[in-house]
Amino acid sequence: MLAFNFSSFAQTELTLENPTVKIENKVYHLAGFDARDKPILEFKEFRENGEIIQQGTYVDNKPDGIWSMYDFKGNLIITMEFSRGNKVELTQFTDNGKIIVRYLNNRPHRHTQIAYLD
Repeated sequence: MLAFNFSSFAQTELTLENPTVKIENKVYHLAGFDARDKPILEFKEFRENGEIIQQGTYVDNKPDGIWSMYDFKGNLIITMEFSRGNKVELTQFTDNGKIIVRYLNNRPHRHTQIAYLD
């Protein structure tokens, strides 16, 4: 049994029998366990109209993998890659291309800008 403290007011238990909890506009889903028996928790946050704001995964209560953020139209605007809580790469999508920032020791290390050509 796992207990995650989602707010200072309530503690909610997620189990494989009760894997999904919705708190206000946020949904937490216990997807299973990794090879080291650390919990894998999928997270999604929604606007009041039901459109997604962001989504990602926690492993052992740390962001892990690709996190995505969306604008009010539902377009993907930013992705952030994490590895066990450490930032790896941020990609920001713009009208003219994308900006990529790579991280080393959780600090920006290198910046690349890619322009789309018509």
